[in-house]
Amino acid sequence: MIFDYKSINNSNFVLNILKDLLIVIIELDICIIPHIFVCNKWHIKYMEAIIEKFKALSDETRLRILNLFLKNGKNLCVCELMDALQLPQYAISKALTIMKNAGLFTTAKEGTWVYYRLNKDIQENKALFNFINNYLSSPLLDKDEERLNKRLLLREKDKCVVGIIPEEDLLKLIKEKL
Repeated sequence: MIFDYKSINNSNFVLNILKDLLIVIIELDICIIPHIFVCNKWHIKYMEAIIEKFKALSDETRLRILNLFLKNGKNLCVCELMDALQLPQYAISKALTIMKNAGLFTTAKEGTWVYYRLNKDIQENKALFNFINNYLSSPLLDKDEERLNKRLLLREKDKCVVGIIPEEDLLKLIKEKL
């Protein structure tokens, strides 16, 4: 492009050049943030990961699940969460999958049981968990914790042995332990 200095003083001309340059940058998928090394768009990937974490926490069920992990610090299985939250298995499993995919949880398989735990290996998660823990408080969350603590009484050697059972059978087992 050839132009003279008079054209540069024209603000529309400059704006059009900037607009065209931006279109080229977007079309070529060029990173405009300067880096010392070759850009691999780490800043974009980092922001996408943060966004996924917050999306994963934008649901009442998922916040209730997170609260149980934050308050008791144990690895938990789906059946224990079902009884604590009084929700069906598919709702708990779906919520856990979303949070695991966002990097908030990890799993460990022990026999037929899959235990979920908070993923505190990532530094950002630790800070996020501490922040959220300061704000999670409600009567509903207190009842969830109370039900979970009763359900955890049924563990043997700190492992779930009961599985999914009807509520009346569960209540009988808990009464026997109390």
